[in-house]
Amino acid sequence: MTTANLEMEFFGGAVYVSVWLWSVTENRYLPISLMFDTGASFTTISPELLDELGYKPAFSQKIQVRTASKIEQMSRYKMDSIKLGNVALHDIEVRSHKFPETSFSSGVVGLNVLRHFDIEMLFSKGIIKLKKL
Repeated sequence: MTTANLEMEFFGGAVYVSVWLWSVTENRYLPISLMFDTGASFTTISPELLDELGYKPAFSQKIQVRTASKIEQMSRYKMDSIKLGNVALHDIEVRSHKFPETSFSSGVVGLNVLRHFDIEMLFSKGIIKLKKL
């Protein structure tokens, strides 16, 4: 079974991890720090970062999504690949959302990615252990 360990970073009451997002523009993985959010149904990334990585919306119609504070319209994208540690997932649907500047985040890793793993959070060691299902 494939496993990976991610270092946890704590900032503003949230947990952040480094992930690798496939850049269509540069034809390689680029590291980015995203919030690790088991309460988010979908992985969501800022439209500016998606544009920088070379992605365009995969579906013409926006969808309504309930966020923590309100209902928002979001575009859906197909990301070629996301790597958590040494484990790559392919053809992952992500949503785009402009995050407030005060969130200090370019995005969140949500359950549509996390459901591919058994997850153990070891706060005493500052790591998240992932086992690919």
